[in-house]
Amino acid sequence: MLDDFEPELSEEQRRNAYLGRIELYLGLAVILQDLFITQEGSLGIINTCSCAQVGDEVYILSGGYTPLVLRRLENKVYRLIGPCYVHDYMDGKAISMWRKGELDVKIV
Repeated sequence: MLDDFEPELSEEQRRNAYLGRIELYLGLAVILQDLFITQEGSLGIINTCSCAQVGDEVYILSGGYTPLVLRRLENKVYRLIGPCYVHDYMDGKAISMWRKGELDVKIV
């Protein structure tokens, strides 16, 4: 890994090395994620290790800020698959939408 000060490298070489590190970290972040689309058409991302499946459901718990993927098992039993990112539903936006009547509440 390059230090901030590498006297033998030109400014362009230092910049390219720095951008190479960013590309590496972004690439690793993307490789370890699965993309999904909800039935409503929202784009989402979940960690590959969560083993999410078609049919899993996205919920935001009351007072929560992060959507969670749950898998319905039987008799109102759910398994937590993991947190996820769903565009336009993060950081409490879904709770705000619910308060405005734009989202339904479901008791699980």
